[in-house]
Amino acid sequence: MLKSQLVNWFNDFIDKDLQSMLLPLSLMQNFMFCPKFRIKNNRITPITYFHKFVAFVGTVMFIYFYVQRVYMQSFEKNFKNDFFELYTCCYCSFGIAINFIDSIIQTKLYVNFVLLIQKVHRLLNDEHHFRFYVISNWLRIIAVYGFFIFILIEVSVWIQMPYYYIASCYTMVAFDLNLVYAISLITLLKDKIILWDIHVSNLQAMQEENEPKKMYQTYVNILKCYEIYATCFERNILYYISEIFVHSLVYCQVALNTLKAGMLINYMEGAIITLSSVCIWVGKNLMLQLILCLYCEKFYIAVEKAQDRCTHILTSGNTGSVISTNEIRKLCKNVLRLHRASFSKIRACGLFYVDAALQLALMGLLTNYTIALLQFAFL
Repeated sequence: MLKSQLVNWFNDFIDKDLQSMLLPLSLMQNFMFCPKFRIKNNRITPITYFHKFVAFVGTVMFIYFYVQRVYMQSFEKNFKNDFFELYTCCYCSFGIAINFIDSIIQTKLYVNFVLLIQKVHRLLNDEHHFRFYVISNWLRIIAVYGFFIFILIEVSVWIQMPYYYIASCYTMVAFDLNLVYAISLITLLKDKIILWDIHVSNLQAMQEENEPKKMYQTYVNILKCYEIYATCFERNILYYISEIFVHSLVYCQVALNTLKAGMLINYMEGAIITLSSVCIWVGKNLMLQLILCLYCEKFYIAVEKAQDRCTHILTSGNTGSVISTNEIRKLCKNVLRLHRASFSKIRACGLFYVDAALQLALMGLLTNYTIALLQFAFL
């Protein structure tokens, strides 16, 4: 019994440097009442029933903010406003519910991801680059909250929106934070596959005969982490992309209506502030989505380079290394075989690939439909 407990303790143990990397990601999820896992006494565990209950209460509270917003706005007796508010309430409430359900049912997957990436990190670690990565995680979160505070000040001071409207806007940060979470983890995987490629290229200088087996298992762990990543974030990515497309067009129509109303009542200052806020918000969404596609593409390129490295080793003949040439060739053959059998680009619920081409396709669609809205508005 004691031996089993010791084995579980060591299996769940998280190193300090990895905890420093996970700290900003965990904090931002806790602030949004959707923790993915729990780290206590240097051990990682799935979230408990208490955390699930707190997440449920937070989800209900966020949805209540949107329902109250629709209820209060309905007193204006404006059908257009009512439709926009009802649509926003339903769409954002659906996204909040997805976020909550994913946190509940996928908590063990997140724990497995962390434990697997720790095994990789213990073997492949560039301390200087890892410190920069931890700092960049903090900067990403500060940038998201800083942007939200800026918009909050603009909305509350200049436009003078009511408190329930501002409270409901806070929930939108959860969607941005999910994307920041996805960007941070795919960046980590990209860094590890690059270090793996460098390590394999230096195998001839290694003295350990067991090194090829370690490198193969490390590659397997990286691919397992990638599969978990794709499973955990595909729904969030699909929701965010659809949110960008649909809400960008909705915001464009609202901005056009506001601009027309400002011209009629001779209050162009408020119309311009609203229009600029919409442009900044849509630009922020597109920028986050661009960064995600960029780092996914960088990960795919790093994986392809690792395959090229293995192919080069197989075709170059004798490596002249201390380690047996046959062992190195066996490593490369196994990696190429595993790549062909299990690797594919991330597909958001099977609808589209998350790569560099996604940004071009999305911008093309937005441009076409925005032009159509402008034609209906001014022609």
